[in-house]
Amino acid sequence: MHLHAINFSSFYSSIGWYWPILVAGQLLGQCCAAAIMRRRASPTEVYQQMAELQSRVGELLTSLPQQRSTPLLIDKVFALVESIERAQLFPKADYVFERNLLTPRLAQMIEGTGKHWIGQLPSSRTIQWEGPWQRLGLVAARLQQTSPQSFRTVSLRSLDGTNTTAQVFTRSIHLDFYGRKRLVIAHTQADLSDSPLFLFTNALHWEGQRIIEAWQYRWTAAMFSEGDPSLPSEE
Repeated sequence: MHLHAINFSSFYSSIGWYWPILVAGQLLGQCCAAAIMRRRASPTEVYQQMAELQSRVGELLTSLPQQRSTPLLIDKVFALVESIERAQLFPKADYVFERNLLTPRLAQMIEGTGKHWIGQLPSSRTIQWEGPWQRLGLVAARLQQTSPQSFRTVSLRSLDGTNTTAQVFTRSIHLDFYGRKRLVIAHTQADLSDSPLFLFTNALHWEGQRIIEAWQYRWTAAMFSEGDPSLPSEE
């Protein structure tokens, strides 16, 4: 059959109603294929790319064409991640953000690539905990006082090659604007006397050890703009 014999107008008209479904199916298939390839990567390979990406954030940021027209810090972060993923520069690297660098919009975009992210929560954040909504700091204090055994000791490999330990509690919770995510409450002191670190991630299957180790490769506000007034207070 010759191409000129095909009535393309009739063909596209007949499939027009489910054409968006075909496109969405193709995009979903590409996302799943990328996720399968990433699952084959060892944590060591992932950490290596995350370390390289962390060290090149400043360099990559200056190459963004919209850098000067993007004054807000969170917009700079979004633009950079979007550029990295479009160019597929670090296909095995996940993303880790301190403080308020992570937004629901950015989290959704990263999840759309099949990758994982880790963010930081302030102690003032309210979460639904066993019924009522409570401040995260109060939840951690209650766990420390009434259920210290719920913290598990994990061994960590630091960037300088030394081994350390941390006391880690994890649980899957629901967060406004993010949905169901894994919460991590971590202490460096065995008696839980230090101020806890609050992290959350879309990697619901990750253990606390992997989440805390990945935290070493976080992006900080200083990487983008020292003292940027657009970055709100942590508390």
